[in-house]
Amino acid sequence: MDLQETLTNALVDYGLVAVFISVLVSAIGLPLPTSFLLLFAGSTVANGDLQFLPVVAAGAAGAIIGDHIGYGIGWFGGRGFAMRFIRKLNGEALLERAETTARKWGGPSIFLSRWLITAVGPY
Repeated sequence: MDLQETLTNALVDYGLVAVFISVLVSAIGLPLPTSFLLLFAGSTVANGDLQFLPVVAAGAAGAIIGDHIGYGIGWFGGRGFAMRFIRKLNGEALLERAETTARKWGGPSIFLSRWLITAVGPY
């Protein structure tokens, strides 16, 4: 069973809780096919199995809370926290490049990487 099928089954079994948790985990930074799950949630709304506003509220709440948790992890953990995970992936050069880009371009670089590139990524 692949990850998309697992999330689809979770949505069928748990509904809004699955939307909230998957969006929350994705917003924290773990790669999940959340776009796929939200599309499937939209089809369940169209079929009448779920209601539109609760799905939107669950997704928005998961995104907002997940973004705050991710920000808190970065704020309190700092570079040292990130380096513990980056070293395992041999990603020091990628972290340095990301920091250089963020210093040079500021907010627009974060917007582009967080909202535009994420949407076309593998998940």
